[in-house]
Amino acid sequence: MTRQSSLFDFERDEIRRIQNGIERVQERACAAIDSRVMA
Repeated sequence: MTRQSSLFDFERDEIRRIQNGIERVQERACAAIDSRVMA
């Protein structure tokens, strides 16, 4: 039972880490587009 719940927690942490990574990439892409528009 504990093994199953810890696996679920691990999956949830992985999903959160992936979502944070995607948001960071999107922010970087938006900044690159903004700097290109400003130039």
